[in-house]
Amino acid sequence: MLNKKKTMEQISMEKEEAERRDLQKMLAQDSGSHHPTTSNTATPLPQEKAHIPENSNHPGRRLIIKRKFSNGEHGYYYREEVISRPEVIDAYLKIKETAEKTNKRYIIDNLDEEQKDEVRKERRRLQEQLRRLNKAQERERQKEKKLRKAAKEKAPINMKCGACGETGHMKTNKHCRYYGKSGGAVSEDQFLSDELSGLFNQELSTSMVKVEDTKIRIGRALLQRVDEANQKAAQKKAEHQRQLETAMADEKADVKLDVSKPDVKSDVKPSAAKKRKLMENADKKIAIKTHKALNKEHLDYLEPKVKGSNRSRVHPEVELRSFFEDVISKMKEIPTTQAFHKPVSAKEIPDYYSLISNPMDLQTMKNHCANNYYQSREDFMEHLQQIYKNSTIYNGKDSPYTKAAELMVTMCTDLFSSNEARLKTLEETINPAANKSTQNQFNLILLSSVEAMFKVPLSFAFHIPVNAKYAPDYYQIVSTPMDLSTLKKNIEKNKYKSRSEFLKDVGLIFENSKNYNGETSQYTLKADELVSTSKSILAENSTVLQQYETLLSSEAASDPSF
Repeated sequence: MLNKKKTMEQISMEKEEAERRDLQKMLAQDSGSHHPTTSNTATPLPQEKAHIPENSNHPGRRLIIKRKFSNGEHGYYYREEVISRPEVIDAYLKIKETAEKTNKRYIIDNLDEEQKDEVRKERRRLQEQLRRLNKAQERERQKEKKLRKAAKEKAPINMKCGACGETGHMKTNKHCRYYGKSGGAVSEDQFLSDELSGLFNQELSTSMVKVEDTKIRIGRALLQRVDEANQKAAQKKAEHQRQLETAMADEKADVKLDVSKPDVKSDVKPSAAKKRKLMENADKKIAIKTHKALNKEHLDYLEPKVKGSNRSRVHPEVELRSFFEDVISKMKEIPTTQAFHKPVSAKEIPDYYSLISNPMDLQTMKNHCANNYYQSREDFMEHLQQIYKNSTIYNGKDSPYTKAAELMVTMCTDLFSSNEARLKTLEETINPAANKSTQNQFNLILLSSVEAMFKVPLSFAFHIPVNAKYAPDYYQIVSTPMDLSTLKKNIEKNKYKSRSEFLKDVGLIFENSKNYNGETSQYTLKADELVSTSKSILAENSTVLQQYETLLSSEAASDPSF
């Protein structure tokens, strides 16, 4: 069914062929002349040429039409038709004239210069109008994009200052009008918060609150202490109120005495209005003194706190990263090092990456600093030396670029030397294994043993010292307590110089549990498992530990202060 369907081109060709046959019959009837017809296989092409003689107005005029036909695979052939009937000739001429006049090129070619200028101006006006519309639409799109971005970045201001009560900042903000000053109102629960803050700081340090997975266990003793704190706070508040009332009564009595005693030099007694005014002034003075006293006593949180000079201000990794970034910035300030500021462009130097297998530059080093890649000076210097090495391979040893790279290496070495003590402390803090001393290496193995004991299941009873509130008689029975946290602190203090000293303290955990809980207690069995775990770790590193013990003993013999 689909194969029998005809295309639009075939239908148009058939219509044209039918019209041609009708026209041929009409011409045959008028002129009586015989013209050869085409075969059924011939397909007419939509191409025809009409030749009109110059004497077209003559009564015997003729119209010659030349048609091109396709004969399948055999190619094309042409055929001429001569039309002598005036009506048909006029129809052909009218159709051709109408088609030419409707053509845009024909219309433009027949315009004069002034009309052509008008057409050009109109075209330019339309193009300019279209350009302005596109530009306005683009501005609207950019404006909407900025508004969406601003609305996305804008964060709601929910903070409220505890000193002045305004929104948008906190009481620690320097722009607050009460910053560093005493002011504001005292909270009603000030006394209770003072009591509870000290209580919780004290009780949390003694493990009165335990966290097990998603459960929080609070001891009954802690709740009793909270009730006691509430009572103390109420008593303190009542005592404070009595003191204020006493002070106000004394002030009023003094004022009454002053008012009742008239001036000796004056015979005029004070009127009732004057007495009332003096009493109001006295009440105002008492209120001001009371407010100042309360602010001075309870609003000390508004005063700037003095921070200790020995506190750790930044993380060691952040401090080391900041130092390396400063070094890179100083190297970039050298005028001749601009070639090493960013990676080499493969478009500008096509053969660079074929010769250099490990490229490096200052921008890449700065990105490594941001990711905390450099944990020591050796890591940083390795990449800097790589820049010098790459320049030597590609540019040559005597090149100005290589000399600039060598200058960077020299500057970096000088900066490292001038900050030797600071950098060494930071590296040892970040990576304790960086300290290659004998004592530190010995301590690392002991710490691995302690960490293994921490990981023993259900050993939490030995992680921290025993709380005397849970076991009041523990320290009466156990004279030398020991736990894993104490072991770790002793290692950090370089207390142990041999395995025997360390194992002696580890054995105390087992002995203390056996003396207090009994030999068959679950705690004692778990303590025995801890001792076995520690001995197994030390046995795995017995050879290395033996060497360290020998070195430590020799150092102790040569240096009495060791």
